Amino acid sequence: RHPLRYTGGVEEDIPTKDNFVTLITTTYGIKSDAAGSTKLRSAPLNFAYTGWYEHETGKLAYASTGGYAWSRTVYSSTSAYGLYFSSSGVLPEYLTGRGHGRSLRCIAK
Repeated sequence: RHPLRYTGGVEEDIPTKDNFVTLITTTYGIKSDAAGSTKLRSAPLNFAYTGWYEHETGKLAYASTGGYAWSRTVYSSTSAYGLYFSSSGVLPEYLTGRGHGRSLRCIAK
């Protein structure tokens, strides 16, 4: 099981936006700065720079410089929230277009 943990909810293996915020900032004390990004990418969390598929270009982007994990919180028919990170920081409530191919990081209860 992955070290990100919370309880409650029916689809509790896929985090909501609020789950990401609580787990990242409160449980693990990760700040939205470069040091926070380093902590997120280190054990026990081990998030990786996976990049994402850009539907506009049909190409993989930021594969070695950025990472993203979808939450299950939808903002609109075209946008949803997720966790974004790069070497300069961490954004646990990042809003982006739903047409991009991004990672889905399940968490354990």
